[in-house]
Amino acid sequence: MRSSVVTAVALAGAATASVECARGLHIIVARGSNEAAGTGITGSLADRIAKRIPGTTIAALDYPATITDPTYFESVADGGDEMRDVVQEYVDACPGAKVAVMGYSQGAQVTADAFCGDVTTSGFGDEDGLPYKLVDDPVVAIVLFGDPSHVANATYNRGTANSDGLFPRRDQDECEKLGARLVSYCDEGDEYCDLSGPRDYDVHGEYVDKYGDEIVDFVVDRFQSVAKGMDASTTVATPTPTPTPTSGGGSGNGDEATGTGESGTKETGDGGDSAAAAVLPSLGFVALLGMAML
Repeated sequence: MRSSVVTAVALAGAATASVECARGLHIIVARGSNEAAGTGITGSLADRIAKRIPGTTIAALDYPATITDPTYFESVADGGDEMRDVVQEYVDACPGAKVAVMGYSQGAQVTADAFCGDVTTSGFGDEDGLPYKLVDDPVVAIVLFGDPSHVANATYNRGTANSDGLFPRRDQDECEKLGARLVSYCDEGDEYCDLSGPRDYDVHGEYVDKYGDEIVDFVVDRFQSVAKGMDASTTVATPTPTPTPTSGGGSGNGDEATGTGESGTKETGDGGDSAAAAVLPSLGFVALLGMAML
């Protein structure tokens, strides 16, 4: 499985010439376990952000997002490598670019590993995170939801959880260095990011519905804080009222994906309303496997 990462790295130089540099914000989304290829459950938030920041592009991270084939551990390691590669490639190809990253569930751990280093339970690798000097200017926001590598009491934590996750980070210093650009949402009862107390199996799929408005405002505000130094063509649009969420039967999908629209270009689709259904039961195997390893 690692050979596929080597191949991707080898091709990175050739791919750089084809990178499309966004006039506004470039959003990278890492889906959760067993979601269909695309932006998954978090895609609706990326679409809403794109409506408020003209010239935004959205890209789904291309990684396995699997539990068993390859294993969760291999999938997370491959995803971390891919995230490092695509961020480095984009920043190199697009001087002055602004980037936001969102990761859900397994995608949250992948994102945390890419920026903070692989410092969780053994089995995920030992790669360093992206250099802070590379991240400091271009990366304006990093948002994690239901991260299995969640650590209690970190300054960047949001939500109601007060305990560690399934695969807690041994050292969150590198995450702390990311400052105000990083937020990690974990609520009490989430069986993957909060291991204390009774389990509520719906919690893991509710972040987009519960915190969607807050996250959209957070990312847009972070972009606006640096937009004055960008070209005039990237001027942020006046915020519009938040779309009314569609009913999803508890799917956790904040509102239906809106496609490209006039203000943003969506490069890949999301997993649809069934996205959370893929995320929720799939990690049960990981919970059992992780408990056996800890």
